[in-house]
Amino acid sequence: MVVYLKLFYLYLTYFFVGIEEEGFYYQKAVYLTELGFYFSAIKALRQAEKKIKTAYVWGLLGWCYANVEVFDKSLYYYKLAYKTDQSESILLGLAVSECHAGSTVKSMEYLERLKPFRIDPIIDDYAKRVEKTLKVNEGS
Repeated sequence: MVVYLKLFYLYLTYFFVGIEEEGFYYQKAVYLTELGFYFSAIKALRQAEKKIKTAYVWGLLGWCYANVEVFDKSLYYYKLAYKTDQSESILLGLAVSECHAGSTVKSMEYLERLKPFRIDPIIDDYAKRVEKTLKVNEGS
């Protein structure tokens, strides 16, 4: 419910205060992602990407495409994001996307780089899921 109120407030701010269009689309995409509306978020992010060329936009595009299982596009956007942001969230996105659309070897390389960050239980949980998927793929 709170996210819907945030969206409403965002629209009010956009129409009556006049925030920049690309900032509006990016923030809209963040809220849509929180709601699980990934296709709508992708559409908003594509609008934002026209003027905002940052790891934040590309990383969120990678996340959205991964959630709708379009892993080749997810991989593309995570690679763009990784050029300027080598954070653990981008590394994890690369590991997941490589696991599903790319190279098992590269996915393992990204997982290796994630080792220092695996003290975070959320990162560790996702990394274990990728490792499990890689093992299943090896057996196939």
